[in-house]
Amino acid sequence: MINKKYSFIFLLFLVIGFLTFTGVSADLGTINDSDSKFIVVNDDNSTHSEDEDDEEDEDEDGVDDEKESAYEREVEREITDYSFSIESELKNGTTKDKFELEFDVGETDNAEIEIKFQSESGNLETELKYAVEFDEIIEFIDTGTVGYDNETILTEYEIGKAGWEPLVYSENTTFGLIKINATTLDGIFSLYMRLSTGFVMDNDVIISPTSLKIDVIINEFVYASSGSKLAVKAHMKTSSEVKVDHESEDELEGVAKNETEVEVSDGNSTAFFSWSDFAYADGNLVDVITSSLTDSSDEKGEASSKMYYTFDVVDATKIIWDPKVRIISEASKQNLASVISDTVSQEGNTDAIAGFQFIALLVFILPIAIRRKIK
Repeated sequence: MINKKYSFIFLLFLVIGFLTFTGVSADLGTINDSDSKFIVVNDDNSTHSEDEDDEEDEDEDGVDDEKESAYEREVEREITDYSFSIESELKNGTTKDKFELEFDVGETDNAEIEIKFQSESGNLETELKYAVEFDEIIEFIDTGTVGYDNETILTEYEIGKAGWEPLVYSENTTFGLIKINATTLDGIFSLYMRLSTGFVMDNDVIISPTSLKIDVIINEFVYASSGSKLAVKAHMKTSSEVKVDHESEDELEGVAKNETEVEVSDGNSTAFFSWSDFAYADGNLVDVITSSLTDSSDEKGEASSKMYYTFDVVDATKIIWDPKVRIISEASKQNLASVISDTVSQEGNTDAIAGFQFIALLVFILPIAIRRKIK
C-alpha cells in the first residue's frame, strides 16, 4: 500500500503545478481592451537597435518612438465626401510592396472596395487586382436547406441604388488607425471600415498594414413578411484564380477564429476576402450560412463570382457581420509571424512552457517513486 506521506507529497506537487499552469493560462487569454494598441514587430532587417538608441516615448503610448518609426508604412490618402483612396508602401530589405484601396460611392453608388497590390523583390515584379462588391440584401422564406438556395425572393434591396450619406472619417495618428463609415441615405446598410499603417490591436482584432477590416451592418430592414431571413449578395471581381477555403489564413496564423475565405492568387501574391462564420443579430450570436461560389460574369459584364451570405435568424432588427479583405506578401507574412511570436512571448509564454514542463516532470517521476516505494 502507498505510504500516506508520499500520497500527500504527490497531491501537493500536482496542485502547485496546476496553479502554475492555470495562472499563466489566464495571462494568455483574449485581450479585452477597447483602446487600440500598437504591436511592436522584431525585424532582423531593421537598422534600429536597442543598443544604439535610448528608449524614448514622447507620445506616452508605451511604445518606443524609434520602434514605431521603424515599422510605420508610408501612407498617402485622399478623402472626399463620397470616396477614399489610400496607398500604403512598405520597404523591407530587397522587397518593396504597395497596397492600394479605393472606395467610391459618388461615381457609381456601388458599395465596391477595389484592392490593388504591387510587389517588387529582386528582379520579380507582380501585380494583383480584385474588388469586392456588396450588391444586394435579399429577404426570403427559408424553406429547404438552411441558407438561401434559390427560394422565392420577397424583397430585393439594391444597395447601389439607395444613395449615400457623406463618409464619416476619423484617424488615430498615435496608432496609425484609420476608420471610415459609409451609410446609405435610409440608414439600412452601413460599412464600417478600419485599416492601419502598422500592426494594431483594435477591439480584440489584429489589423495588419495590408488589410481592411469591415463591419457590415443592416439596421431596421423593412420586411415584406414575418418569419423571413436576410442574405447579402456579394461579388468577387477578378481575373485571377479564386477558391474557397473553410479555414482562413488568419486562423492558420492564430489571429482569428471561425472564418471562411475566398482566396485570390496569381501564383506570386495572394489576396483574401474572408468572413466570420457568425454574426450578431439583435445582440445574439447567429450562424452565417454561405452559398457555393458561382460565376457571375454575365451579371457584371466582367470576370466575377458571387456568393450569398445568409444570417440564420428571422425578423432581425440589427445585424452586424465582420468580413475583411487582405493581401499577403512575403514581407508582410514575415512581419505578421513576428507579431504573433512577440505577442505570445510578451504575455508570458515562457512561463506557460515552464508550467507544462513541471507537470510533465511530475507525471514522469512520481509514478516511478511510488512504484519503488511499493516494492
